[in-house]
Amino acid sequence: MLFSGCSEGSAGDDTNTETDGPATGTTADETDTDPSEGSSGVGSTGETPEEPTVIPTDVATEDVTGWCTPRVAPERLIAIGPNAELWIATDTELGSSVRVVSEGETAGTFDTDGTVITASALGGVRGSFATSAGLFTLEGPRVDALAWPGDPASIVALCGDLSVDGDGRVFADDVYTRDLGQWWRWNAPGGATGPSMARASGVCADREDSTFVLNDTVAWRIRPDFVSTLPEFSDATALATDEVFGLAALRDGDLWLGHGSTPSAWLRFEVGAAEAVQASDGLAFIAAAGHLYAREDADVFELIDADGPLGDAELLGAAPGQVVVQRGDDLCAYGLAQPVAIRGIRPFQRVRTAALEVVIADADATVVLDGDALESELEDDEVWLDLEVQEQGWHTLEVSTSSTTRTIAFEVERLVPATFEADIAPMFEKHCSGSGCHGPTPSSDDRPDLSSYDSWVERADAIRERVAVTADMPPPGSGDEPWGVEETLLLLGWLDAGLPEGE
Repeated sequence: MLFSGCSEGSAGDDTNTETDGPATGTTADETDTDPSEGSSGVGSTGETPEEPTVIPTDVATEDVTGWCTPRVAPERLIAIGPNAELWIATDTELGSSVRVVSEGETAGTFDTDGTVITASALGGVRGSFATSAGLFTLEGPRVDALAWPGDPASIVALCGDLSVDGDGRVFADDVYTRDLGQWWRWNAPGGATGPSMARASGVCADREDSTFVLNDTVAWRIRPDFVSTLPEFSDATALATDEVFGLAALRDGDLWLGHGSTPSAWLRFEVGAAEAVQASDGLAFIAAAGHLYAREDADVFELIDADGPLGDAELLGAAPGQVVVQRGDDLCAYGLAQPVAIRGIRPFQRVRTAALEVVIADADATVVLDGDALESELEDDEVWLDLEVQEQGWHTLEVSTSSTTRTIAFEVERLVPATFEADIAPMFEKHCSGSGCHGPTPSSDDRPDLSSYDSWVERADAIRERVAVTADMPPPGSGDEPWGVEETLLLLGWLDAGLPEGE
């Protein structure tokens, strides 16, 4: 397993040390190809272009509209939410004071203990943040500390929901995710400097649970069960990712786009070198030599507003259908159409409940779930939906208004707890019973018989440690197949649920 376990100390315990077991399965040193090549969202689209397509200075233009809010020094932008909510921090003697701005208006505020380093905004006053004092989740006025197995000062970026198992990512010296009560991490090869991530609309993991990072100029695609390098996207100064066009990378002032490890488009801008790239909902936003461009469906156009081109805008980020920039002393969110704000669900969210309450800030919106139109209720000029999604797996919510259509993919994870009889016993046969290891007749006295439910209950703590934390069971060379990531998480979920036996 490429994500290896880390011990989780108590919140606020600065004496906690990290234990990192050896990864099992494929390792970064062994892999330079993508085993899911050709699968949804990551398949190769063709051979690497031999020559760039030059984008002329006089491309077509597209009008944008939006809103701005003043940014007064020393305020700093620390996060962008799924509906272009801006988290803006001001540092104080005790920590930071953060205001949340939506549609140009302050929607809420909160204060932190310690100076904010970075944050992940999930809509409204909800998300997570790292400070000099630790790592925290935020739900309105409630702040909860998360045990962190390292120095909070090493954290450089957050994304996703750290309060939900497997949903979020922490970028520090390595890439971390939190699942079933412990931290898992990808070890950057060679002890290189900490990785920087590719982000799209605030999301850093796609529907295949892939995270794209630059680590010491090498581009990597990381999943819990494999890792691969992306040579044609390495030596980049910035990455962005989107489900429609795949990966966008700035290399020597040019823009490379494509899926898998093979770019399908190579763009060079006549006005000069590209300097920044962001992405959302099939749009790539590119800042180049005093111009702000967008690329959609292979068309490149320059963005303008009522005052002309946005050449004075610094590209900061993106949300679905919107780009976030700084113009002078203002922070602004612009869209090609009037955006549709959706609360209660966000792109690529992991859901572990069948019931979802979704609110759409447009009374005329029509909603389709997995191809079926939904009935809804109106309240205060908003559409309210009570969704019951029983089927495990990926689902697509499509929201259409008079100005735009927004599509959100989300995953409903396992809703029925695992049992020993249905789930654990078959995995035992697969991973533990061979070669006389832990079957009814172990080949050694120091190998316990794990063929019964009672034996698993008796040795639950040791099983958790050996399979999930140190990750050295089954031992290399035993001939038994290593535990996969999903299997390990299923085992941990079963242990945390109280070891139900089943029928």
